[in-house]
Amino acid sequence: MKPKNGQGIDCPHCGHRAKQRRTEIKSTYTREKVYRCENEACNHVFATLEEVVRTITPSANPNPSVNLPMSTRAKWCQSQRNKHAS
Repeated sequence: MKPKNGQGIDCPHCGHRAKQRRTEIKSTYTREKVYRCENEACNHVFATLEEVVRTITPSANPNPSVNLPMSTRAKWCQSQRNKHAS
């Protein structure tokens, strides 16, 4: 299979692009997405889970109830923000 650019997901059976059909919120951090393969000879419909796993760049408007692990970059950004706030 050749690499593809952009958003989307490939069908695990035939490798063609699959189009998102719907999304269901499971929790603050998790969404279930249903996809349908665009290859008419395949037509596979499948579900994926999308989960927020860590902060890359801290929010400028953080929600105190959100507690995510921070990447090394996020920790650095936060330290820079704290330096400028002092």
